Amino acid sequence: MVLAELGGIDVLIANQGYARCAPIWETSMDDFQAIMNTNFYGHVRLVKAFVPAFRAQGSGSICLVASMLAFMSFYGYGPYSASKHAIVGFSEALRQEIAAIAGKQRADAVVHVATAVRRVGHEGGEHGSAG
Repeated sequence: MVLAELGGIDVLIANQGYARCAPIWETSMDDFQAIMNTNFYGHVRLVKAFVPAFRAQGSGSICLVASMLAFMSFYGYGPYSASKHAIVGFSEALRQEIAAIAGKQRADAVVHVATAVRRVGHEGGEHGSAG
């Protein structure tokens, strides 16, 4: 529906995510799964939805936004860091798979982007931002 309305797609930018700030041992499995579902699987869903259109067109660019916390972490950001690290690994695999079918298609992970990630503490209140 979106592609028909727009007449195609040139660039896909996936940049979703949030953090729930708490030590790993205090983070519930439901919270881990929710963070991975949004931060990582959100990227996967978008790629799976739009790569067929890029392939049909023979062109397109994909930008998967991760975070500097994909390569390091801070206290309370374990699940967030893991989800962003997964994006980097996913984008590397995607880049190789797209290169194998060639064309002008590309997939890159943008690693360090100054974003204001809202984090929710384990008590439910908001706390500042992280990159």
